[in-house]
Amino acid sequence: MKNLLLRPKPCAILTMLKDNTQEWYPSKLAKLAGASYVYTTNLLSKFESAGVVLFERKGKTKTVKLTEKGALLSSAIEELIKKTETKKEAEQIPKQPAA
Repeated sequence: MKNLLLRPKPCAILTMLKDNTQEWYPSKLAKLAGASYVYTTNLLSKFESAGVVLFERKGKTKTVKLTEKGALLSSAIEELIKKTETKKEAEQIPKQPAA
């Protein structure tokens, strides 16, 4: 059901970003979401334009964080997933890595 309503990779990226105990780099998000780097950076640019994420420069690297709007959207996506997933689908959702 989730795959019909929500695209898995953008949802995975938004829900991973909710974990603010880690520094999130576009390459790390791409790898964990099973997406290409180019796809992920284009998606993050669209999210930035929509006010969902913001980029922070640290030297030559960029980290990504959710804005307040992004945190609300991420929470709403998690709730929708919980309400629509079956037990089998829940077991297939990629788990966030331990900090």
